Amino acid sequence: MSIDVGYKRSEDKSLFKPVLLNNCDQILPYLYLGGVDAVADTGCVVEQGIRAVVCCLREVEYPDKDFNKDLEYYRVDVEDISREPIELYWPEATQFIHSWVSREQPVLVHCRAGVSRSSSVVMSYLMTYQGYSLHDAFFLVRSRRSCVSPNIGFMEKLCDYEEAQQDTETTVDINKYIAWYTSEGRQGIPDLNPE
Repeated sequence: MSIDVGYKRSEDKSLFKPVLLNNCDQILPYLYLGGVDAVADTGCVVEQGIRAVVCCLREVEYPDKDFNKDLEYYRVDVEDISREPIELYWPEATQFIHSWVSREQPVLVHCRAGVSRSSSVVMSYLMTYQGYSLHDAFFLVRSRRSCVSPNIGFMEKLCDYEEAQQDTETTVDINKYIAWYTSEGRQGIPDLNPE
């Protein structure tokens, strides 16, 4: 005996459909973080329902000509080098992300490996629009994507960003982060709490 619930599941727009791409992990519903492999086949990205991409690669690494016309892009034009001014992109990048996530539309943030540049952008978004502390943002993102580890300069900028955004002391001890970041293999769960 079957029960008629009045609709077909495939027609229910409120059901969440996860995105399945290579080298890509879900951080929150509608927010994905990955490496360049995730966007290797932009047709597949579109088929998965993504319509927005934050590309954290320089133009020379991933040219505009490789962008798909069915996707809306925001470029964070930095190299994965500590001195790069990634923080200058965070206000617009986080606003771009939020404009999609708030409408329950999936957005993918990627860089070369999905480790440093793109994860820094995602953490800045979590602090700006989701109310996370840097400490909690780092551990959420790392729990979903275990390779995440922003370079030391980007983490210092995230600490400064947290202080400015939330008008508080940073929740990450940068010296503990540096010790963990420079350790062999970056194993385990680092203690980043300020003393």
